[in-house]
Amino acid sequence: MDNPNDLNSRRFLSIVDIHGMTQHIRQSTHAKCHTLDLVITRDEETCITQPHVFDPCICNDHGHITTDHLAIRFELDISKPKPKQKQVSFRRYTDINMDDMGRDLSSITPNLDAALDELVATYNDSLETMMDKYAPLVKKMITPRPNTQWYNNDTRLAKQEKRRAERCWRRTKTPDSYLAYRQSCIHMNKILLKSKKHYYCKKIIDCGSDQKSLYQITNKLMARTGGDTLPTTSNSQNLADDFSAFFYEKVRSIREKLRGDTDEAPEAVLNADVLYTGIHLDSFHPVTQDEIRKMIQKSGNKTCHLDPCPTNILKRCIDPLLPLVTEIINRSVTTATVPMYFKEASIKPLLKRPGLDGEELKNYRPISNLPFLSKVLERVIEKQLEEHLVHNRLHDKFQSAYRRHHSTETALLHVHNNIIAALDMNKATLLVMLDLSAAFDVIDHKILIDRLR
Repeated sequence: MDNPNDLNSRRFLSIVDIHGMTQHIRQSTHAKCHTLDLVITRDEETCITQPHVFDPCICNDHGHITTDHLAIRFELDISKPKPKQKQVSFRRYTDINMDDMGRDLSSITPNLDAALDELVATYNDSLETMMDKYAPLVKKMITPRPNTQWYNNDTRLAKQEKRRAERCWRRTKTPDSYLAYRQSCIHMNKILLKSKKHYYCKKIIDCGSDQKSLYQITNKLMARTGGDTLPTTSNSQNLADDFSAFFYEKVRSIREKLRGDTDEAPEAVLNADVLYTGIHLDSFHPVTQDEIRKMIQKSGNKTCHLDPCPTNILKRCIDPLLPLVTEIINRSVTTATVPMYFKEASIKPLLKRPGLDGEELKNYRPISNLPFLSKVLERVIEKQLEEHLVHNRLHDKFQSAYRRHHSTETALLHVHNNIIAALDMNKATLLVMLDLSAAFDVIDHKILIDRLR
């Protein structure tokens, strides 16, 4: 290019290795300029001049040529593209005055004698009204930028020093200013590396025994996060319908295959059951407001977009809502009825593992996100059912899943102990592992209800 020190110039020199044709061009050109017939680019307007091949004559300190590679010289138009913007909608939850909101919620007197679905509608409407009043929906145009939470004050100062040295070098063009600029670049890179290491070390320590969070950090560091990948489509509604039809057909075909593999009637599987003679669990009992409060406060802060307000906000204003929430849960428990709102779910397709083809529907699994109150109802039922199973010793002896103080660790220890014991007795060991496809989705509801009876 005309001025190698001019970084603002839009004319750049591109050095490209051309191993296969180096010797041919060197023999035919003898260090003279030679025109290429083809340059592969992503955009026809990127290359604005005809490329030429020449010998850069790169030598060492003794004047000997150190490379047999030629160079390609041409002008490129690589102006920086404008940043893309998008419109987002959000609520300023941090600006909510919780005292005022709590007083407004306390003034609401729901009709506790109303039907169950009406009580749920009152709960949703009350919280939605409070959100619109204290955290109205705001629309804003933003420029998406990388999430650099490790960027701190030291990193910012190092970057400023680098920019200052760069401006000095551009202005003076002296070797000393260039050396100072290079030193500032090295210093900034060291600060960046130190900041990243400190940030991720702290995040790993904060995970503690939370293996799920630790896996998420590990996958992010190893660039194994697939992100919100979805098949290419021009119509979101059609894509949602395609996913719904695929998941439904998958479960239906598995159930049909299971029925076709046996001539035995589904009810016949109950004939082998041992008749239970212990205490029966005839009904679930209502819970108190204190039990509901403790259950809600111990819950995570995950929120479904079907919820009228975020879970962390609900926890902070739960006291005025506690009578209504307790009535909803107890009414559902005593009448054995699940409100229609609790049966709705936000389903998100996720790739089964990174690297799979995102255009194939079979590579996705559906993740259902339920409203928060429906999860509270599930916990109430699960707690009472678990107490009955534990008290009457109805758990399978070797069951490790869905039991307190049992996990994959206890299952692995048990299997490992059996293998070692067999080896000590000079026995052969055969391990059979069975993975059921869509195991929970293909449960026969009639068999399940008959077995519970």
